[in-house]
Amino acid sequence: MSIGRIICLLVLVCVSAALTAGCTSYTFGDVAYADDTLHVMVNSGDEPRQVTVQVTIFDTTGFAQAEVYRKAEYLDLVTGGNEYLVPISLRPGTYKIYLYIMVDGARTTSVIRDITVP
Repeated sequence: MSIGRIICLLVLVCVSAALTAGCTSYTFGDVAYADDTLHVMVNSGDEPRQVTVQVTIFDTTGFAQAEVYRKAEYLDLVTGGNEYLVPISLRPGTYKIYLYIMVDGARTTSVIRDITVP
């Protein structure tokens, strides 16, 4: 391999490292509703950190969609699994749950989950 190719590869590795430095990985796990509480699992692959979690719930029963809940609040995540609890009384029906994680004002993770409340 020529010196030029080695230098090019080293530059690419350095640029990749610089672009991904400080990146975190947050994911949403299971979402369940029981006992007037929405249980949301939040997984963090990074060091403990405070993030903003936003939950928006839409009632999708029938042929309409109506927002029934929206809240954003700070959550102190630890490495691994974190359970986030949302106390809310939902009537039987179907719901779309929009979940967002924001770090320093920038959205890093978002997901939509469907649940049915019997």
